[in-house]
Amino acid sequence: MRRFRLPLLLLLASLALSAIALLRGGEYDEFYTIFLLAGNPRPAWPARPFHPPEARTDFTGSARVARIATALRRDDVHPPLYFWLAKYWRAAFGPSLLALRLLSVLCAIIALALLARIAAALGIDPPTATLLTLGCYGFAYSSIVARDFSLATLLILAGLLALLRSKPTPRSDFLAGALLGAACCTNDLALFTALAIWLWLAAHAKRRLALVTGGAVLFTPLWVWFFLAQRNSRQGQFHHFHASRAVAALARDQAAALLGGLPDYVAPPWSAPLAAALALFLLLLLGLILRTRLNQPVKSLLYVGALAPPLGLLILGLAFDTMPFEIRYLWLGLPFIGLLLAASLAPHPRLRAALIALNLAALLGLALAPQTMQPGMRLAQRSAHVAGAHGLIIIPFGNDGVGIPGPFISALPARANILVARRATPHLLSLAAPYPLVVLPDLTVDHASRIFTPALIALFQAAPGWRQQSGPHGLLIFTHHCQAPHG
Repeated sequence: MRRFRLPLLLLLASLALSAIALLRGGEYDEFYTIFLLAGNPRPAWPARPFHPPEARTDFTGSARVARIATALRRDDVHPPLYFWLAKYWRAAFGPSLLALRLLSVLCAIIALALLARIAAALGIDPPTATLLTLGCYGFAYSSIVARDFSLATLLILAGLLALLRSKPTPRSDFLAGALLGAACCTNDLALFTALAIWLWLAAHAKRRLALVTGGAVLFTPLWVWFFLAQRNSRQGQFHHFHASRAVAALARDQAAALLGGLPDYVAPPWSAPLAAALALFLLLLLGLILRTRLNQPVKSLLYVGALAPPLGLLILGLAFDTMPFEIRYLWLGLPFIGLLLAASLAPHPRLRAALIALNLAALLGLALAPQTMQPGMRLAQRSAHVAGAHGLIIIPFGNDGVGIPGPFISALPARANILVARRATPHLLSLAAPYPLVVLPDLTVDHASRIFTPALIALFQAAPGWRQQSGPHGLLIFTHHCQAPHG
């Protein structure tokens, strides 16, 4: 029976991640992926009310490889390998968000299979390491979004497995370097983990370093070409660097990457005691990790792999005077933490069971809790129900016309009337005049929308003939009393 544990676990993992991918609404960055692959990364939404099918090509078109590369160098902060792979996956399996998410799920399942082999090579129980890594909130999240995280994880773990061969060869070392280099050309933050593995190899097997470096160099020109074009992009996305706040933010995000937002799922006054109890539990796990009985080379490998993402983000923040700290940016350290936890908790089955139970609760929150999701799909469904076929839904353009309109419009029925507005001017009142009902969803999720939405509300509140009515949570409704029903 033991030999079936791992295949069964991977099957259950694929089902669980696919279910989470199905249940969660679309996210800001995912629709940059969709629009980029469709050939128009910054859609120019109509300056008039329209029905969602009129924007179909923005969601379903097909861009060439060169166009994707050009758009990435101009508009985004990511290298190209994931997006090129996603282009061909999309051509085979369709343009839906779920189809793209399933590419990430597939990469994650392959990555977990590789992790199991790494665990076996290090003398750690493979199913336990796989289960504890899968249970990390940040790993599961990065495994279901239509972005490059999951592919980067697969490439890093494939490169590490090639390095851990019991009988390394020049070919396996060169391949390991190439895989680590490819990971950096998938997500820039993989560079920190790749460098950590390279430094570990320099300390323990210097003779193999030249071939590994040679393999990585294959991808260096491509990475540099994209990085130099992107190094000054997204100015002002984060706050300025502050040392004590940076450490606190990293500690918070690292804890959340392991256990999710469990305190946010319960109402006060229980949330504060739960947060304190979870902090103590994590400190206990840290103590066990520091005392884990692994040989020194293995322990140092897992330590540097776990520490590379947070330390890399600190260095990045200090170098560029920014605070680039988010849960998802710590995802690459989680497989190393999963290996450390599996080794550390082997003598403590009750603690291991408690951690698995907490992981399960966090993943249920990832799948179901509104606190973990962006509001686009939820508010779109409510808005469509209230507006019906005759009302008008007005949403903000936002910072870039991608993150707010994309998830919202994709969740609307074909009959909905939608207007994407950049500014709250009196011209909007003339566009809304033919409609008996206007719905304003609360989509204040970026800088531009936080300015636009209050101005839009004030515009309708001051306009003659429009009366505000109560509605579902997150929606403002204005009815027009100066005209007959539309349609």
